[in-house]
Amino acid sequence: MRPMTLFILVFWAASMGWLTFTKLLPTTENGIPPQYQDILPDSAIELPPVKWSIRLNDKSIGEATNQIKRQEDGQANATSTVWIKELSVDELIGQRLGGLGGAIFQRFQPMSPSGGAGDALSFQVRNEMQFDHFGELTGFDCIVDVADLPECIILRGTVANEKLKLLAYVTIPSTEGKPATRQPVHKSEMDLPAGSLIADSLSPRPRFSDLYVGQEWTFSTYRPLAPNSPLQDVLATVEALETIQWNGEPITAHRVAYQRPTGGVLNLDQQLGVVWVDPTGTVLRQTMNWGALRLTFERLADDGDSRLTAEEGHRDLDQ
Repeated sequence: MRPMTLFILVFWAASMGWLTFTKLLPTTENGIPPQYQDILPDSAIELPPVKWSIRLNDKSIGEATNQIKRQEDGQANATSTVWIKELSVDELIGQRLGGLGGAIFQRFQPMSPSGGAGDALSFQVRNEMQFDHFGELTGFDCIVDVADLPECIILRGTVANEKLKLLAYVTIPSTEGKPATRQPVHKSEMDLPAGSLIADSLSPRPRFSDLYVGQEWTFSTYRPLAPNSPLQDVLATVEALETIQWNGEPITAHRVAYQRPTGGVLNLDQQLGVVWVDPTGTVLRQTMNWGALRLTFERLADDGDSRLTAEEGHRDLDQ
């Protein structure tokens, strides 16, 4: 595997942001931010998997699946798998290469004869989050695999005493008969108050309960591999009810916009993405913006009853 391939995987992980957690707004807040406990079932059950298509600037590049299971002892697991196929290196390199991504690019580009031009990457991201019987996060593992280098990137988090400890590893491919080696590239610790919302950004949150137009909350995105300003605030606003086409039919959905506030003033040029949520709380579509790129997750309907099944699985929580 060429160094350029390794760079792209690390840069993808660093740029998209792995974790989000809620942070309360000042006294101007309007509404209560959703908690991850909202999507965990009360009783021991394995909810049907939720599947997504993934597009980059309207080009299909992969699929994602996430699933939630509650154990008999009350603990829960939320797992997701993302398959990325034929991701264009040129499109990614054409964006701003800041922080760790830029440093790695400058280091490895001279070593690559083609500079990565014309390359396309395929890889898989596996993520598992563990929750206690109160619905609080206890730990997670996020693993990036490529065909010729399994476990290329490993991001591991553990939670104790309202602290999140993060460890990141990169697997260095074998050379000249030497076996592949795993090297630590990041270690950090951060506060994580009880009740925080944790999600991996490469697989959309499947539900938002009790939304209403005008509701606002803030949350922070954490990019553990970005050395400069790894923590960034985001303002979420339920802007309107609008009709979208989903699964071949018109659906009325709440439009939730994500924007980055700057110095207490909302920067309209920093719209980060949009989520569309139907009246049952089911997320149908999510977009994320990165420079000139737009990443879109579209919920797939396995059958005509898929949204009803999800609603029934959470009926007790929404009452």
